[in-house]
Amino acid sequence: MEQNKHDTNRSIKSRPDGISIGRLLMKTKEYFFLLCKYWYLIFMFSFCYSFFNLIQTLKVIPTYPCKASFLIKTQTALKENAVFSKIFAKLSVSELTLRSSLFQKASIAHKDDLLINHYIKTYQQFYPEQFGLVEIKPNFKFIHTDIDSFILEEKIAYNYIISLLLRQNTTFRDGFINLALDEKVGFLDIYFSSPSEDLSIAFMKVHTAVGEKLFFDSAIYPDKEALTVRESKVDVLREKFRESYYELGRVKDKYIRYKNKLEDDLEKNEREITKRESSNLHNYVNRINRLDIATQIFKSDFMAGLENLQSVEMDKISSHPLITLTSFTSSPIDPILPSWKKGLIIDIITSGLMISILIVALKILKDIIRELKAEQEAIEQEKMQE
Repeated sequence: MEQNKHDTNRSIKSRPDGISIGRLLMKTKEYFFLLCKYWYLIFMFSFCYSFFNLIQTLKVIPTYPCKASFLIKTQTALKENAVFSKIFAKLSVSELTLRSSLFQKASIAHKDDLLINHYIKTYQQFYPEQFGLVEIKPNFKFIHTDIDSFILEEKIAYNYIISLLLRQNTTFRDGFINLALDEKVGFLDIYFSSPSEDLSIAFMKVHTAVGEKLFFDSAIYPDKEALTVRESKVDVLREKFRESYYELGRVKDKYIRYKNKLEDDLEKNEREITKRESSNLHNYVNRINRLDIATQIFKSDFMAGLENLQSVEMDKISSHPLITLTSFTSSPIDPILPSWKKGLIIDIITSGLMISILIVALKILKDIIRELKAEQEAIEQEKMQE
């Protein structure tokens, strides 16, 4: 009984899970020489794997990144910086801003066209086998700029491009909008990259201009309609004052000419002024007085309305944040390309480790199977002896 227990313990110690330090060193040496034995397999696999990845790296199309940096500062409470920064950032990646940007005119390579058509042409040129094979036909161009007027092909193409810009489609490594926001300080970086330097710069210029305009129009000036009505009223008062002022001037001129002519006639003919002539002079004077009063009233109303409008506009200006473009990527842009040297070194190391681990794993599996088989045979022999 004790002999069987001793034999069992000995068999357990001989298994891989009961390995000792000495055996571990021995196994390590064994695996090292095993890898040296199959060096040609490691070399061949590493060479093929690294060569394949090198070819793929060299085929990568360069991308030209463009960045616009903004500083957003309020003129009132500093705590509003975070709010306005978030609003501006959200608008920058909203479909409303992207749609407005895409259907702006832009000049690329001395050709004026819609920005969305430049976008399509660029990606069809650099990615003819990947870009919109189902959604966009070759040589497709947008004709309509109003989304409600789109034909079916334009609707499909528009939705596809919006998905690319919002990074809902991960086919390409560029062609989308990206942001980096520090809401406390008020710094916002907007990124866009494409296979064309001209497209990257043109897109960023148009998009940032549209985004800034929409920011002030929709988020900062919600009472724009009320302000427009007030401006219209001031314009009406200005026009009434102008008409009354010029009418007063014309009547005064007529009065002076009539009075001078009458005085010359009275002096020349040595006669007295008639009742009718006296009445005409009196009517001119009365009309001048009425127009003068009306002009003063219109002037007073106009000046009051103008002062009130200026006060409202000053309040509006002082309450909205200042958005300053602190930097903008200019031509020439350094393209971004993966380093083939760095990639080659990483691929050689990675592939070497992969095949080495596989060889060692197969060796360990083979040893385990052999030891388990030997143990099973030993147990069967003991049973037969009993």
